[in-house]
Amino acid sequence: GTPQGYDIPTMEIDIISRDADPDEPGNQPVLAVWSVMNGNGDRNSGICSPSSLGSPDEAKNLFAVGSTSLQNNNLSQVTNIFNISANSAHGPACDGRINPHIVAPGCSTDGPASSSGYGTMCGTSMASPYACGAIGLILSGLKSEGKPYSPYGIRMAVEETAKIQEHLDSFSQGHGLIQINKAFENLQSTS
Repeated sequence: GTPQGYDIPTMEIDIISRDADPDEPGNQPVLAVWSVMNGNGDRNSGICSPSSLGSPDEAKNLFAVGSTSLQNNNLSQVTNIFNISANSAHGPACDGRINPHIVAPGCSTDGPASSSGYGTMCGTSMASPYACGAIGLILSGLKSEGKPYSPYGIRMAVEETAKIQEHLDSFSQGHGLIQINKAFENLQSTS
């Protein structure tokens, strides 16, 4: 949880994101959706304080997701669903890039709490499935319409249409909260 910058594990993620199968000719790009480290990290140490990103959170080709509030543990709605969850990591990356790239509902969301039941969970690991679902819906829509797509194009459309919260800095929220419909409309009009 201490920022390491663009280290070897981070570089490896970028290599895999550009070409997931090096034995196959050409590149097979993958959009790696990434839960940025939980727990706020160590804001006062590492090589680029005050970031709380861990390794490999700073990879350039992944899609880093932070977490916003959704509901309280008693399932009542929180008053401001756009607040960043207390355990969501924040940037900037050591080289100054925005990270996380976007935020999604992740605290407290419904999820499997045991092998036989569900409960509320909190963290970026709950926000990333939301982001994956959004990307899956966008990809499905593009495929059904025969539109071209690329992992990078989908990431850019989601970032360009995310909803910025004026009371939050970009190092906490990245480009903002995912807006699935707007991202899909953006890709439809540019394809």
